Amino acid sequence: MVEYIAKDGERLDQLCYRFYKSLEELPRFLTDNAPLCEEAQLKAGDKVKIPEYPPKPVEKAKALW
Repeated sequence: MVEYIAKDGERLDQLCYRFYKSLEELPRFLTDNAPLCEEAQLKAGDKVKIPEYPPKPVEKAKALW
């Protein structure tokens, strides 16, 4: 797990998108960083956990006919 040091005014949703290129992991990301969810914006120096989530299996496309 990587730890990121926040800059003043950053938000957890922004960091989730920056590191995972998607907000799909946002609920898990917020749970992992629950102590930081009290405020809308982070303060400089806040330590944000950036866990490695296992990739989700890719579903095969279904044939249309």
